[in-house]
Amino acid sequence: MKFSKKSKYDELFKNNIQNNVKNILIYTNDDSWSINQNYKKVTSEEHMIWNKLYETTYEKAYNYGDDIYKEGLDILNKKNSHFKLSIPNLNEISMIINDTTSWEIKPVSGFVDEIIFFKLISESYFPSSDIIRISSKFKKKYKGFNIKNNLSYTPEPDIFHEIFGHAPFLLNNKYCKLFQDIGRLGCEILNSMEYSDDLKYHNLRRLQNFVWWTLEFGLISKDINNDFKILGAGILSSIDEINNVVKSIKNIKKYSKIIKYDIEKIALTCFDYSNLQDRYYYIDSFNNLYDSFYSNKDIFLYKGN
Repeated sequence: MKFSKKSKYDELFKNNIQNNVKNILIYTNDDSWSINQNYKKVTSEEHMIWNKLYETTYEKAYNYGDDIYKEGLDILNKKNSHFKLSIPNLNEISMIINDTTSWEIKPVSGFVDEIIFFKLISESYFPSSDIIRISSKFKKKYKGFNIKNNLSYTPEPDIFHEIFGHAPFLLNNKYCKLFQDIGRLGCEILNSMEYSDDLKYHNLRRLQNFVWWTLEFGLISKDINNDFKILGAGILSSIDEINNVVKSIKNIKKYSKIIKYDIEKIALTCFDYSNLQDRYYYIDSFNNLYDSFYSNKDIFLYKGN
């Protein structure tokens, strides 16, 4: 099944933009998206890039990260002695996670589509590329294309984003339950005989928006002016996003808006991953986010007028 990039229900969205970046490869079930990481062929250049990213990002990510993230990062550093220094062996990271929450890392060719993504997380697999930004391998993949690609940003989720940003959270059982149930809901929408393709696409976008503004770019705070923690893996894996959050909370005018969590507003607000986020939403605790999802699942099951 392939979805059009537009739906007749798009008018319900706010900030209604197409959340894609030109020329980025998105893998579908028609492609060879499942791979094995050939760790012996990881180059010294790639290890150096990982170490540089880690050294640049770790201190602020750890200081501002939510407790779930910090606890997971501590475990990965303790059980993988080279985590700081070199690109992780995905099999080793997968075993560490599996021992705690029964989740596994699934190596993939790159950006997978929503059908693959929701199916994987519904079955307790988290997809991770084996490519790292600014490497020769990344440049070769996009040779001839003008793709923004630097130490603090890449539009294609790379191994640093997936493993430094997301993997620490996968060591928390409650987080994993929420993530898996998001995947199951995505599969329910995809497989439903009740919805037209337009409605399937529309409801999946609502669910993607929810994931984006919470698990990718969300904040935790009871009072954003006094204290906050970062929940979003997209922020934690980018020093520029972390700095943008800090400056935005200080109300520097040229930076982004900080907005109180509202699940309906979030579900209907589209995102752009071609640049720093223009807004961040905050909720007072992960537990309340967890409860909010289960109490409001009907938001993602819109049946049309």
